[in-house]
Order: sequence, then structure tokens, then C-alpha cells
Amino acid sequence: MKRKLLCVLLAVMMFVTMVTPALAVDSERIDVQQAIARGDIMPHPALDSMDALRARALARDTNDERNRTQFREFETILELESRSRSAVALSELELEMVTQYRVLATERVENLSKLSDEALFALGYDAGQIYVVRNFAGTDEHFMALSATANVWLDIDWHRPFNNGRDTETRLFFQFRWTAQPFWGFRDFMTLTWNDWLVRGHASSVMYVDSIGNLQPRWQTPTFLAGNAANAGASWRYNKNIEDNRFWAREGTVSVVLETSRRTHIAARGEVVHNRFGLSVNPPTFTLPGGAAASISVGFLATRTGVNAQRMPNW
Repeated sequence: MKRKLLCVLLAVMMFVTMVTPALAVDSERIDVQQAIARGDIMPHPALDSMDALRARALARDTNDERNRTQFREFETILELESRSRSAVALSELELEMVTQYRVLATERVENLSKLSDEALFALGYDAGQIYVVRNFAGTDEHFMALSATANVWLDIDWHRPFNNGRDTETRLFFQFRWTAQPFWGFRDFMTLTWNDWLVRGHASSVMYVDSIGNLQPRWQTPTFLAGNAANAGASWRYNKNIEDNRFWAREGTVSVVLETSRRTHIAARGEVVHNRFGLSVNPPTFTLPGGAAASISVGFLATRTGVNAQRMPNW
């Protein structure tokens, strides 16, 4: 009887092992289909598949400096403290942000110090940062070393004629990646802006990782927001944390196919708009100053970092 029961249990375990990955894949496919129905994804023949889009994002080396810019959260604290010393009045929210950051960040380091080196590596900390965690002294240098850093890239995959050379088509690939979990965990935006092109297709995805490092990552499609001028830019809104703050958005990517009915250059800018407070922040707005790269406008409640890219027609 015991042998028969053991055989049954083993059979069930084998079935679950074989079925669970398939269920995960099916769930992601359903999410993508729902995103297409909502308009958060606009299919186009020139777009890569969602699997290829995610694989390309994961394959990028964090040290890749081409078309990259960076932003550290602690830089915002130092900037606000500098303004305060210069007798520039801070808002109530900004003042609270400065006074609470070091206290709460110290508590986070205390929690990190309880984890193994392997767990810290899994969370994205390198050897130098792990040394700081083990020897944390609360100095600005230590806060800066452990501050979450956002890497932001913008690539122009190609820029070419089509429709017998009468029109121009281009594809942008935007990506962000945090080196560690950001301190502020509210709604953020990925934004792209360009010099008067029309969107013909777009796909996007955000990867959420376990804050403890035990569970497999989650993928979600952010919400597409065309902004005030669809021919000038668009944004993609996503939550920094999901599932009761267990998972946080470590990286995300957007691929966009643009077209225009003339032979022209592409001038584009990609930004991560990082919300510093748990308040509602309106989507960025876009303008077209003189046909140059469009500009992005956000409120004071958000920190932004971005990178430019441009290419001239060579045909």
C-alpha cells in the first residue's frame, strides 16, 4: 500500500513539474493577447516577438555604455539638501523625503545585512556593494554606493526607405535596468519622443523580480498612453511594485516602429520618469520645438533621466 501511494505521489509530482512551465507560458501568452486587445501592444510585421524582445533586453550587458545614461536615487537627496543649505525653500513633501530617506535606507541596509552573499548577488548587488552592506557606516559615500542606479539605453535599430522610397520607416528600442531595488516604489513611466513621426506598431514589457530572491521573475505589459500628441511621443506606465510589494520592476523595454511620408532624419529621446512620492503623477506631455527632437514635460514630483539618439537618411 505504501509503495502504491509513493508511486502515486511521484506521478503527481512529475505531472506538476511538466505542466507548470507550460501553464506559465500560456499565462504570459494570455497576458499578451489581453494587452493587444487593450491597445497596450500594437502588432506590426517589423516588430520582434515578445520572447525575442525580452531576450534582447536580458542579454544587454549593464556595462554597455553605448547610447546610455544613468541616474542614482541618492543624487536627488544630495540635490535637495544642497538646495536647503542655499536657503531655497523645500516643499513639505521634499523636506519629508530628505529627513526620512537616511533613516529608512539604514533600516533597509540592516535587513540586507541578514542575507547571505549569494542572496545579495541574486538581488543585483556586486562585490563592492556587499562589502559596504557588511561594513555600513551611514556616510554619504556608503549611501551613494548602495543607491539604486537606473541605466537607460536608446537604440535606433534601423532607419530606411519603404513604399518605393517615398516614405521612411524606423524602429526604436528603449530599455531601462535598475542595479538594485529603488527606494521609492510607486508608478513610473517609460517615455519616448520623436520629431513628428507616426506610430505604426509598438510592444513593451516590464520584468519584476522577487525582493527576497526566491521566486521566478514576473513579466507584465505596461499601460500605453499616447500623450497629448501621438505624432510627438508616447509613454508607458507601470507599477514599481506588484503582489503586495514582493516583486519590483527591475527592467523594462519598449520597441516602436515609426513611419513618415517623406525622407527625413530621426531624432528621438527616451526617458525613465521616476515617481518620488505616492501621489498621482500625470503622464508626460510632448511638444515639437522647431522640428528638433521633441521635449518631454513632467511635474516636480518626479525625477527623470534620459538619452538622445538620432540618424540621418543615407539613401
